Amino acid sequence: MADAEIAQGYPDGTYHPDEPVNRAQMAVFVARAVAGGDAAIPVPPEEPTFPDVPRFSTWGWCYPHVEYLAALTVGCDYPTYLYHVVEGYPDELYHPERICTRDQIVVYVSRAFERPTLRAPTPSPTRQCSRRF
Repeated sequence: MADAEIAQGYPDGTYHPDEPVNRAQMAVFVARAVAGGDAAIPVPPEEPTFPDVPRFSTWGWCYPHVEYLAALTVGCDYPTYLYHVVEGYPDELYHPERICTRDQIVVYVSRAFERPTLRAPTPSPTRQCSRRF
């Protein structure tokens, strides 16, 4: 993963494999994997999608990655509903500090590579994909 520029570790040269992954780190991993490295991630917009991840802040290091994934729109099982690889919580924040649960990690990867995470037996016009991640 280091050769593919997906995981680069910490500035002190360590990796910390036993530490949990937060939403900021997960966005960086997934964005690098989808784009093909940091160099391929486009310049992010001036205005943040999520107010808790502005460019010039504690979370500025993940800003381009979060914005890149927030801009990617992919389809759901039902063609009338599109969603973004990353989306905020009901309070409209991204919460980069929160630890990713296993189910959230599956959603990040599934959305990034356009794999359905759940298939309903029959389409329903009221069915929507989760917007929580």
